[in-house]
Amino acid sequence: MKRIIGIILTLVLLVCGTLPTFAVASTDKVSFELEGLGIIDPANNDKEIVSRSEFSQMIVALMGMQGVAELTSATDRFADVSPNADYAKAVALLSRVGIINGVSENTFAPDAAILAEQAVKILVVCTGYGDVAKKNGGWPNGYMVTAGKIGLLNNVEMGTPISRSALYRLLHNALDVKLLSEIIGDASGRMEVDGTLREALMYGNNLERYQQTGVVQANAYTYIGSPISNMREDEVAIGSVLYRVGDTNAAELVGHKVDFFAVETADGAFEIISIRPAKNEETITLKPDEFVTKSGTTLKYLDENEKERVLTIPTSVKVIYNGTRVLRPADSIYDIQNGSMSLIAHDGGKTIDVVVIEEYASVVATSFKENNFTFRPDTPFEDRTSLYVNPDDEAYMLIAVDADGQPVAEFSGERVVSIMKSQDGSRVKVMISDKTIEGVLEAIDEEGITVDGEKYEIDSSCSLSLSVGKSYEIFLNYRDEVVMAVGEVNENYAYILGAQETGGLGGGQVRMLLAGTVDFGVEVNEEDVTDTDQIPFLIGQNAGVEVYDLANRVRIGNTTYSAEDAVAVLGNPGMEVVSYTLNEDGTIRSIVPAEYYGGHTGTERSKYSVYEMVFGGSEFYQGFALSAQTKVICVPVTMTNNTVTIRNDAPEEDCMVKTVVDVGNNEVGYFACGYDIDEKGEKVRLLVMRAVMEADTVRPTTLTSSKASIVTDVFTRYDEEKGENVTTYQIQNGGSSLEFSALEAGFGSTGKLGNVTKGCLVSYLVNKADQLESAFVIRDLNSLSSDREVTNNSAGITEVYGTATGILINQVDSVNYCLVTKLTVSVNGREQVINVPQLNKPPVYIYNTKKCTAESATISDIIPNRDKVYVVYRTGDKAIRAIIIMR
Repeated sequence: MKRIIGIILTLVLLVCGTLPTFAVASTDKVSFELEGLGIIDPANNDKEIVSRSEFSQMIVALMGMQGVAELTSATDRFADVSPNADYAKAVALLSRVGIINGVSENTFAPDAAILAEQAVKILVVCTGYGDVAKKNGGWPNGYMVTAGKIGLLNNVEMGTPISRSALYRLLHNALDVKLLSEIIGDASGRMEVDGTLREALMYGNNLERYQQTGVVQANAYTYIGSPISNMREDEVAIGSVLYRVGDTNAAELVGHKVDFFAVETADGAFEIISIRPAKNEETITLKPDEFVTKSGTTLKYLDENEKERVLTIPTSVKVIYNGTRVLRPADSIYDIQNGSMSLIAHDGGKTIDVVVIEEYASVVATSFKENNFTFRPDTPFEDRTSLYVNPDDEAYMLIAVDADGQPVAEFSGERVVSIMKSQDGSRVKVMISDKTIEGVLEAIDEEGITVDGEKYEIDSSCSLSLSVGKSYEIFLNYRDEVVMAVGEVNENYAYILGAQETGGLGGGQVRMLLAGTVDFGVEVNEEDVTDTDQIPFLIGQNAGVEVYDLANRVRIGNTTYSAEDAVAVLGNPGMEVVSYTLNEDGTIRSIVPAEYYGGHTGTERSKYSVYEMVFGGSEFYQGFALSAQTKVICVPVTMTNNTVTIRNDAPEEDCMVKTVVDVGNNEVGYFACGYDIDEKGEKVRLLVMRAVMEADTVRPTTLTSSKASIVTDVFTRYDEEKGENVTTYQIQNGGSSLEFSALEAGFGSTGKLGNVTKGCLVSYLVNKADQLESAFVIRDLNSLSSDREVTNNSAGITEVYGTATGILINQVDSVNYCLVTKLTVSVNGREQVINVPQLNKPPVYIYNTKKCTAESATISDIIPNRDKVYVVYRTGDKAIRAIIIMR
C-alpha cells in the first residue's frame, strides 16, 4: 500500500485537473480559492452538509486526478453506487487506492453526510501522513492528532456531521500542507516533499492556472478608460489583457478591482474560472434615499445608522451611468430617483476611483416582438405605451436580457421590464423579469412589504395602493423589488351581525351579511306608459346571511388569535364592515376591517346623484363614486325620531330585501358609506347602506335595461298553445335583440300597439308572462327627413336631428360636475352641444334607413361631418333617452 500512495502523490505533483465548468463571484477567500482551483462546485454552496459522494469528487479534484478518474472503470464493489452516477468513477478510483472505504464491505452510502473524523482521515492520507497517524494511535485519535500537528485543523469548528463551511476550511488548509512521500530503501520510509497540493494544482503540466489582481476596465458595452474595439460579448479587459468571462459574472464588475483565477485555453485565450472583488477594495452602495448632496468634490450620504457621512469625489473620478462613460458628470447625476449608486475605492481609502450608477424605471410590458415593447396602459414609460428600437440604427443600442443576463429576443404575456437609458439616449438596456408571487399582504412599512412571511422592497419608481390582509399577485423586477400588485378581483365583503363562542373546545362562530352586487336600471310608471319620466336608480341586495365557524387560528388585521379570543375582538367597535377569507373546509382564516373612505357614519344622510352614481351632498363629508364592480351591503335598521338602530337580530327574509335608491327619494337622503377606494379613481369597492328593510313592505319596481329601444320588426307567428296567430314584436334593446308577443291588441287608451311599427323608437312595458303590454312611440325613425330641433311639452321630450360635427371625450360638465363626452350636432347650420354622460350612458344605436335594421353602438362609432344623428332627451333636465346614428 505504501508503494501505491507514493505513486499517487507523484501524480499529484505532475497532473493538473481539467477545467471546471462553473464559477461565480465569492467574497470569501476560502470558497473563492477552492472554486478557482476547481475543487468545489459553487452550485452546492447553499447546502448545509457535504455528502460522501460529493466529498469523493472534491478529493479527486484536490489531488488533480480528474483525468485519472476518467480512465478508471466504475467498481461493482458497492451495491448502492450506480455505474452511471456522476461520482461513480471518483469513488472507484479512491476505493482502489485505499483512500476511502465504504460503511460496510459492499455499501458506500453515497447520500449520507461525511463525518468530521472520516474527512480528517482522508485528508491526512492524501497529504501523505497516513503512516504517521497510525504510529500516533490510528483510528480515530491518531489521525486527529496528526491533523492538528500539520495544520489541517486550524480555524476549523468540528461538528458531527461536519458543516460545509468547516469542511471547506479543512480542504483549504490541506492546500498548503507540506507533502510527505516514500523514499524506497530509506530506513524511515518517508520524506517531506518540497511542494504542496496548491502548487500542484496551480502549475500542473496539463493546464496552468493564474491567480491575478487587477481592475476590470471594460466589457463589450462599457468601459472606464478608453473603448476597446472588436471586443467579444464574452470578454472583459482586466488591466491590458483580454479574458473570456467563462461562467463567471466578470462582465458585471466593470470598474471594480478584483482577484481572479484564469487558465489558458487550447486556442491560446485566457479564461476566468473564479472572480471576486479584491481584498483591499471598498465599495459603498447607496439607495436613492441614502444620498444627501454632491457639491464639487464633496459627497454626503447617510450610513446605516442614518448619520451623515462625507466622501471625497476627485475630479478625476470615472463615472459610468447605465453602462455609458460620462466624461463631464454634473452634480445632479448623483441624485438618482430609482436604482443604486456604487462608490468604489480601489485601495480601501476614502477617495473614490469609480462611480457606477444604475438608474432605471420599471413598468409592466405585455409583449416584446420585432424590437417593440408594448406596455400596460396604466404603467407607461415616459408617458409612452410602447418602446421601439430600430436595429438598423447604428447609433442606437438595445440590450434586452433576463435576470440571469441571457439575451431575450421576444416574449408575450405580462412581464416586468426595468429600462435603463444612457444620458444621451444612445444606449438602452432592458432587464426582463417574469417573477411573480402570490400571497396575503401582512405588513407595509418604510422598508417594503411582507407577503406570507417574506420581505420585499418596493421599486421606488412605482406607485402602489395596497391594503394589509388582502391577497395579491405581486410582480417583481430583476432585483426582486415589487413593481405592481394585482388584488383579488372578487373581494369577500361582509357585515358582522354578531360573534359567539361555541361548544366547550374554545371554538367560535360569526353571523354575517354577505355583500352582493349593485344593480343599475330605470323605473317606469306601470300604469301610464306615456309617462316618459323614467327614473334611473340602483338596487342593492345582500348575497345572503351566513353563519361561519372560525378556524382554530384566525388572523384579524396583523394579529393572529385563537378562535375564542377572536370572538372577543370581533365584538369591538370598528369590526363590523370587513373582508374575509376562508379555508378549504369553509372556516374563516382571516378577517380585515374594510377601510372607510367616504359618506356619513353618524345620523347624517348622503344624497345620491343618479346620473353620476355618486354619493355626496355635504362639503364636510367625503363623497364617493360607484362602478359596475362595486359590491353592496344593505344593513337592516329601525328609524325612531331620526335615530338609527342596527337590527343585528333581523331575520334572514328581512336581510334579503332589496334597497332602492333613486332620484325620487333624493331629497330624503341615504345612510351610505364607501369602503376600500380603488387605486384607479375615486370609486369604492364596497357600498354599505343602512335602510329600513322589512319583507312585508317591499317597494315594487320594474327594470328595463335601456331608456329607449328600436322596433326592428313586427310580424305574425302561429302560437301552437293558443291555436292562433299572434303579433310578435322584435325589439333592439341596448345590446340585445328581444321578441315579445302582445298581451292583447289595442291595450291601453293612448298606447295602442297598433301604432307601433318597424323603425319606431319606443318605451315599453313587459308583464311577468313576458308579454308586451304597451309601448309609447317616441319617434318613427323613418319619418326623419330634415334637420329639426323640436320640444314636445306634452311628452316632456326634446328631439335634435342633424349632422354630427365633432366629438370630444373626457370633458367636464362644470354645471353638473360630471365627466361627459361632448357631441356637437349642426341643425340647419346652428351647432348644438350635447353633453353625453360617461357613467350613466344612454343607449346608442346605428339605424340603417334602407333596411330598417338597428344594432347597438357606442358614441365613438359616430363619424363626424358624415353621420346624421338623432338625439332625444328629457326637456326638464336634459337626461338623454337615446342617440341614434342614422345611416
